Amino acid sequence: MSVETLAKRAAASSSPGPITRLALAHDGSTTRFLTYLLGQRLHVRVISQRRRPAIAVLPPVARAQFHPAAGQFAIARRSQLVRSDGSAVSSNRVVMVNHPVVNEVVHGGSTPLGLVLRDGGIEQRRQILQYGARRQAWAPDAENLLSPCRSYVIMISGNPVFYIEETFHPDVIPADGLPLVHLSAGDKLAALDDFLDQRLMAS
Repeated sequence: MSVETLAKRAAASSSPGPITRLALAHDGSTTRFLTYLLGQRLHVRVISQRRRPAIAVLPPVARAQFHPAAGQFAIARRSQLVRSDGSAVSSNRVVMVNHPVVNEVVHGGSTPLGLVLRDGGIEQRRQILQYGARRQAWAPDAENLLSPCRSYVIMISGNPVFYIEETFHPDVIPADGLPLVHLSAGDKLAALDDFLDQRLMAS
């Protein structure tokens, strides 16, 4: 049996470790999970927040949950969870539809979304949509690293309010054993926003 065949079989038989499985499958606050894992407080760095047509920034897998109407707008936000030294632990893309709590999140400063919801005593449920790994650069001019990622919807009072894509730094959450996945970014407007956000993060 060739070395190539053995390598392919080994890769196919590998599976994510327990920390990776927990990070991708848990349905609680990501901020609290990462804070406990790393043993330090984290805060959010907001890269951009833009008012956009909801149908333009929600990918197909999320539109089935939100059923955005023509003319309905949402807030599209790009952010990072960072340590006190500014190093990124996760990169996040969030789409927020009309709900009173959205205003608190938008104006929440460096407080992560999950903590805004917790401090407001808001009951919520998270529905995982996709998970796997994607390639992402974590520093200007750096190579793309295979990084664990997932997407989910936060439901409040039975209604979808937040669509979230999380990508974890592989030094924090290993990507070993995860299949590549494409988390759709919506239409061309969302793709343009992503391009602009990457430029902002690199500046």
